[in-house]
Amino acid sequence: MNFENRNKDLTNIHKAADYLSRSLRENLKVFSVDSANGRVTFLSERNTALHCDYEILKGSAHLTNFIVEPIEEFLSEGRINDRVSGSITDFVKSLRENRYDTADTSFDDVIHLFEERSNLSSLERKVTRQMDSFGDKTKIVNSSEYTKLMDIKEIMVSFISDNKDSVMGNKEIHNSLRIGNALRSAFNAPVTSYEELVEGARFSVDLCGESSLYEMICKQELVRQELLEAKENFSKVWISNDAIQNLASCIYSKDEPLKESLKEIIEEVPYFAFSTKSDLSEIFTSVFEVNSTDVVSKKDVKEFIKKLYEWKKPAKEAITNLLDEKYGINVANLKFVPTFSNLARTQSVMFEVLSMLADDNSVVQDISKEFSKFVAGKGGVETLELNDFIVEIFEEATEEKLEENLLMQYIDMPRLSRDISALRTLIVGDEAPMGSEMGGEGMEEEVPEEGVEDEGVPDEEGIDADGLNGEEVPEQGMEDEEVPGEEVEAEEGQDMPVGDDSNGDIPTDEEDPGMQGGMQGGGGGEKSKLASDLDALVQSLGLGNGNGEEDEEDEDDDSQYEA
Repeated sequence: MNFENRNKDLTNIHKAADYLSRSLRENLKVFSVDSANGRVTFLSERNTALHCDYEILKGSAHLTNFIVEPIEEFLSEGRINDRVSGSITDFVKSLRENRYDTADTSFDDVIHLFEERSNLSSLERKVTRQMDSFGDKTKIVNSSEYTKLMDIKEIMVSFISDNKDSVMGNKEIHNSLRIGNALRSAFNAPVTSYEELVEGARFSVDLCGESSLYEMICKQELVRQELLEAKENFSKVWISNDAIQNLASCIYSKDEPLKESLKEIIEEVPYFAFSTKSDLSEIFTSVFEVNSTDVVSKKDVKEFIKKLYEWKKPAKEAITNLLDEKYGINVANLKFVPTFSNLARTQSVMFEVLSMLADDNSVVQDISKEFSKFVAGKGGVETLELNDFIVEIFEEATEEKLEENLLMQYIDMPRLSRDISALRTLIVGDEAPMGSEMGGEGMEEEVPEEGVEDEGVPDEEGIDADGLNGEEVPEQGMEDEEVPGEEVEAEEGQDMPVGDDSNGDIPTDEEDPGMQGGMQGGGGGEKSKLASDLDALVQSLGLGNGNGEEDEEDEDDDSQYEA
């Protein structure tokens, strides 16, 4: 099965939680998801419960109708009693007004609240367990180690500035800055507050946009959180899923169509393979009670669940192996890991390298080495604060904006140079070499053939952030892990240009007679101007001599960053 084709609503909710955490500048954790009512509850590290409606629509997640309450109030028995009294009042009122449709809904609410009150002790245990995840692992900014780092900011800027070539030429630091700068752009969220949310603010998150690198780096944590949420609250999360509804409708079907429906639901919701008999009983009982017009006996439900439980065992084994091999997740020992923990590892590696480049017994060496050990096991939204601090240091030291300085590393520059050269040749012919005026005779421009291997740095999607591209992500705590951010070289004969969805072939005059005739016609002035514009583009991008080759000086610089 292709695990990436699963229903990602739960992942998208966790993404929205990360973006909301960034805006609030505090860690949030998904506590419960009620898919039937489109409602989600977050827990904050500041002992606050945040409830809101959610909607996943056209590549965006929208959070609305926020309610904020302290954890003590959230777990208060008096609050539940007040809600029970209110629901009973609504129920009786509906009966008096002969509104039996609303009376059914009100009665269901009363039953649910009675269940919630009886399960209050288990709810308290769950909240306590979830709040424990906001331990020392998510604390960075208020630590003594971070304070020391802030205190030597000017010294570190001066050190990087004085040793710019060796520092910026280091592959580990270079790749860490690429990831950090891209995440800074993706999480450049405005600061918000609980007051603004409660007053009616609509918090929207673009799930496509610039989130690809974020999902690549945080893939392991997101999948781990999905598994934990499915384990804790499977029925509420997936009861409204269409595949679940379809499978329930097959209770009296023959084995073959039933197995086909089971296959579809595991493709849609892989976590179904990990559900217990209790989970299956809870979710299908709820589905039959709400949707079925016929009476489905408990015996039939029990036999139905027994079949599904046995048939899904091979899928459970296959998914377990896939998660272990591809994502580095041990399902048998599933523990919560804060989001952005892999980003913290890249930061740890960067400070370790800085300590090795610094002079012995210097303050930069001592504090960088200490901070490298400190941040290695961290995670959570405060790693983004640290990320901003790191980017700021390097921008001050190099006196350049990193988005400008590192943009060229995301693009296959030699390929772009060759394509521009080929386009210019197509327009003006072979008479005028790049950088000359029209009409020069006897001067041919040499355009490299397609498929020639180049030394270009791959685009952003080529970043191999220590297996963070979804292939193999090591378990936390593994020794001697490779540095995140390694680049992937193109295989021989292949190029990886950014945004190139063509087959790489540029039509020549011989291939397109109509174009050849058009080029041989008038318009020499326009062609000359266009050729000059292409020359200027090549020069502004620093693409060497325009023949698909880089200047010797550029080649020397780029060789420092080769994987």
